[in-house]
Amino acid sequence: MKTKSEVSHYLTMMEKQKIDPNFYTSIPYITLSDGICYEEKGTIWIEANNWMLFAPLISDYSKLKLPLPLKRIWSDFDNMSNTVFDKNLIEFLDWEYVFDPNSFKDLSGKKWETYRKNIRKWPKRNPNWLYTGRLDQEECLKLLGYWFEEKAENLQDAELMIKFIENDDGIFKKGLYKDGKLVAINIWDENYKYINYRYCFVDHCEPFLDEFVRYLFYTDKEILSKNKFINDGGTVGNSGLERFKDKLNPFRKRKVYSYIHYQKRK
Repeated sequence: MKTKSEVSHYLTMMEKQKIDPNFYTSIPYITLSDGICYEEKGTIWIEANNWMLFAPLISDYSKLKLPLPLKRIWSDFDNMSNTVFDKNLIEFLDWEYVFDPNSFKDLSGKKWETYRKNIRKWPKRNPNWLYTGRLDQEECLKLLGYWFEEKAENLQDAELMIKFIENDDGIFKKGLYKDGKLVAINIWDENYKYINYRYCFVDHCEPFLDEFVRYLFYTDKEILSKNKFINDGGTVGNSGLERFKDKLNPFRKRKVYSYIHYQKRK
């Protein structure tokens, strides 16, 4: 019989087994996504919305009984063997971008030319700005509402975004103010290997604001002091966002897959 366990236990097993975390691997993300950790027969996994978020791991070899419990698995890991899955049942989920924040400290050279020019435009036009971690939740939710209106046709996981605004446990936020008005928010969390750049919400009436606020995130002393790479997630099917992230010279761009497990194949 399966029993509940702590989400942190699954992440501890990942670290011990040197599994490379994906974008969805953090206690805040799993908890706010209503993920529940279970253990049974020497294995451990996390479930949410009738999915296994990730592949089950072996937690206790002395209790291990095969086969491993399997359901639909939401996201794979980059360096984990997936030989237990039927390769015909792999489905592309999204891209995953990993960046080295140190690369943003020197934007010289042709590969940075466009981005280098664009990040200068917003602060030049708006000299009275402030980037700070002192945020008012009501202001954040108001900005998020405007952002929702702009993204209405392609909006996904709106409820989860609100939860990240309303919660602080293991979640970090900084906002950009212009003349005392909040115009952008950066939100992130982390795991044992990466900082996960969760969200960048901006006032889309502001040209080149997106480029500038992302630059503030990547060059933030608080971020650089962690000595971790940044997992910036994917593109959720947005070709414009994919082109934008490609131009930021990622350290790694990989395809992320889901594994669809059926009892009977038709």
